[in-house]
Amino acid sequence: SSDYGEFQQRYLSGTNVLETDWLVAAYRIIIRDTMPWSQNLLVRDIRIENGSPPPTFLVRMRLTNPLPPSTRFEITQNGIVIEETRCAATGRLFCTSETLTNTVVSEHAITYELAPRENRVTLKLSYTDDLKPQTTNPYPAQDAIQICAGADREWLSGAVRLDLPDTELNFAFDRALLTLRMLTYEPTGAILAAATASFPSEIGGQRNWDYRYCWVRDGCYTARAFNLAGCHQ
Repeated sequence: SSDYGEFQQRYLSGTNVLETDWLVAAYRIIIRDTMPWSQNLLVRDIRIENGSPPPTFLVRMRLTNPLPPSTRFEITQNGIVIEETRCAATGRLFCTSETLTNTVVSEHAITYELAPRENRVTLKLSYTDDLKPQTTNPYPAQDAIQICAGADREWLSGAVRLDLPDTELNFAFDRALLTLRMLTYEPTGAILAAATASFPSEIGGQRNWDYRYCWVRDGCYTARAFNLAGCHQ
């Protein structure tokens, strides 16, 4: 318990959707986060279960490195487009929401407010490696979490079912398969050693542990686990 309230977290059964049940001040807020497999997308769905008046959320995206002068911003009611064409990371970063207001862009952060409509707001963060406009959106804002959860459960349904005496072991089995799937690069099938990307090797140091590599040993272990579990896709 603290000034930030109390919260509990759990994964929705059979999915990679993380649910946070947050009690703060006079509000109960349910937050659901997921990253659809094979999509450059992070989805956050926020629902106000009770409490009034409706709160306004302040979102601050901190930038590790200052944005170069060539960066172009396009700010609309429905989101932010950050476009960079002169550095190695050419492409667009999209931050979208149906209720985004009061956007402030600085060298090290992007800050904006989210005001829920009908006690709900959905936030999506995505990127593309080219500058072609997005023409399709397979994950409509209000249905994104449900679509992602359904896809996770459909994939998991193809795995073998274990008759384990402990329900926690069954849960751990499903969680392990879903986690390994998220480490698999869909276009090629390459399997990452771990999702660790920015964990500092020492506090205040310049080096980070980065395991986003496809190592033969780790990949073999994962491929064998998929095969034994009946997950061949």
